[in-house]
Amino acid sequence: MITINDIKKSIDTDYSEILNQYDALLEKSGDLEFVLKDDLVKEEVQKLIELIRDKDIRRIPYASVTTRVIDFNSKTDGTDGLSESFDFLMEQMDSALSLIITEFLNKKTFSGKTITPEKVHPYNNSIVAFYKLLEHTKLANAQYQNLYQKTEIEVSELNSVLDESKRKLDNLANDFQNQSEKSKETLQEVSNELDNVKTTKTSIYTDFIAILGVFSSFVFVMFGGFSALSDIIASLSQTKVSVGKTLLVSSFLFGFLITVLYSLLYWVSLIIEKPICYNSCDCNNPCGKFTHSLKRHGYFLIFIVCCIIMIVFSAFFAK
Repeated sequence: MITINDIKKSIDTDYSEILNQYDALLEKSGDLEFVLKDDLVKEEVQKLIELIRDKDIRRIPYASVTTRVIDFNSKTDGTDGLSESFDFLMEQMDSALSLIITEFLNKKTFSGKTITPEKVHPYNNSIVAFYKLLEHTKLANAQYQNLYQKTEIEVSELNSVLDESKRKLDNLANDFQNQSEKSKETLQEVSNELDNVKTTKTSIYTDFIAILGVFSSFVFVMFGGFSALSDIIASLSQTKVSVGKTLLVSSFLFGFLITVLYSLLYWVSLIIEKPICYNSCDCNNPCGKFTHSLKRHGYFLIFIVCCIIMIVFSAFFAK
């Protein structure tokens, strides 16, 4: 039965020396030559039992043993054949402990030495403590193999699933971004199309106004001016007026009509912002040079010059 003093002693005891020596024994599981020799294993077990007796330890905390076993397994994971070698070492230690107990009970000896009556109880306690240590080791190793490794596998699988989910989420985010960019591009194209439609609509209205203005000008000039011109010529033909005077009046009237027609067309071009003047210079700003202005209105000036020539000739013949 465990007493309060035993608990206090267990709490205050430093187990590091025993655990370090036990770690060294466990690490020898990778040495097949050591594991296969019963005498070597038995000798190491006897050394540990002697150390436990010297420290007067009844038990070693399970948590400390578990920590050492987990650390050992973590360092040796992935080493081929080491798990089987470790299990075989446990069996060898069981056999060695069984042989030590048999010699202790039947021959009252330990490590070839006769045990005096006063040392029987301490050796008995140390052998029991080592047996508990060995059972703790087996239990911790079984837990590691069945629980910790299983947990690690599940965690690894969960991490894989998480990575896959993250990858899919990133792909969805990229797809969404691409779709968003495509939608923006489509929206921009639609907006540009609407702007083009508005521009076309405005252009149609402007062209319609220009066409109406041009036809109105032609109608005014052709049906109004030329009708008046024909009436004047007809009235002059009924009177005794020379051909020169008739040409003079006709030239004046024709020049006036051309000027009115060109003025109307020029005014319409200013309204619709589509110039009808010939672009004869490379000036960036509005050009005010006289020579450039003459070139811009070249067609109109040709007609006016022709009318002036006709007026001069008509005036000469009218005398």
